[in-house]
Amino acid sequence: MKTKIWVIIALIIIILVGVGLSQNYGKAKGGPIKVGATLSLTGAAAFWSESAKNGAEMAVEEINSKGGVNGRPIQVIYEDSQSNPSKDVSSFHKLVNVDKVDVMISDVWAFLSNPLVPLSESNKIVTISPTVMDNSVEGTSTYFFTMGHTTSSIKGAIEKFFDVNPSAKTVGIICWNANTWGVAFTKAYEDVAKERGIKIVAETCSGDFMVDYRIEAVKMKAANPDVILVVGWGDRAVKTLKNLGVNIPILVDSNLVDGFENSDSVSLEQLKNVFVIDWRPNQEFASKYKNKYGKYPVLEAQNSYELIRSIAKAYENSPNDLLAGLKKVKYESVDGNIDFTSGTNINPNKSQAGLFKILGKGNYEEVK
Repeated sequence: MKTKIWVIIALIIIILVGVGLSQNYGKAKGGPIKVGATLSLTGAAAFWSESAKNGAEMAVEEINSKGGVNGRPIQVIYEDSQSNPSKDVSSFHKLVNVDKVDVMISDVWAFLSNPLVPLSESNKIVTISPTVMDNSVEGTSTYFFTMGHTTSSIKGAIEKFFDVNPSAKTVGIICWNANTWGVAFTKAYEDVAKERGIKIVAETCSGDFMVDYRIEAVKMKAANPDVILVVGWGDRAVKTLKNLGVNIPILVDSNLVDGFENSDSVSLEQLKNVFVIDWRPNQEFASKYKNKYGKYPVLEAQNSYELIRSIAKAYENSPNDLLAGLKKVKYESVDGNIDFTSGTNINPNKSQAGLFKILGKGNYEEVK
């Protein structure tokens, strides 16, 4: 009798182990790689987040159409942060603890992503932002990365601006102090001006997302600098300065597409003598994006596309340890080298910013 009982127990154990192995095998081979994304699908950052979502979806479709990653499809679960950092935090907790995602995509702006840096560490979950720049990241985490460019990569474009305006001896800076990104960008302006021996005669900051730049423009006109550098809402600043009769060369940080091509607030006449620091999306990628979505992509789209591709490559490198796999990722992207192998560098995107002179709506040329 005892022998029969032990035989039955042994059979039950074998069956249970077999079921467990089968389930684990099925998950490894066919279960989705769950990517959580907390993006500002509404609110002030919605334009850029929508582009990030579209770029990510393009990569997901391409990867899944080829069989996924080692047989596993990629699934992205989105939460709307509403351009509110507290919503980013609650979305993070929901995606990690309820949806049980394997990896997180954080928001497109620094002040929205920064609260997630310590959460990525405490939850030991890889979290990647599409566009936050290095000097904009507050705190450190082994698990936090960003596809954004380094602040140092804009300095060459600032230097070119002064090269094409060699008579400039004084500069006014309209800065943005609402977040660490604005502070970092402003410091890059200041550093290059000081290195060139160009005197900063006026500097005025705003942190208001709805700023119309009237006060800032009046201060700039009174200071009478040779050139003006703008961090923030470039199209608004240019319009206000030009309406006030300020017609000197102006350098802005805004992306050509979101700042000027899609803006109805700036006239063609006002765009004269305006320069922009920008990373242009690769033309082949831009054509694919436009064919799919009917509009030209901004940088967030391309970076999110590469973000998903990097996650896929990380899982190919190490199916059971995303962090270890990510640190082995190095490849030529659609527009520049992506390299996570340096370990301490949170910015794997190595491409440099360009300087563009605006000739009109949708008409610009790169300054070589």
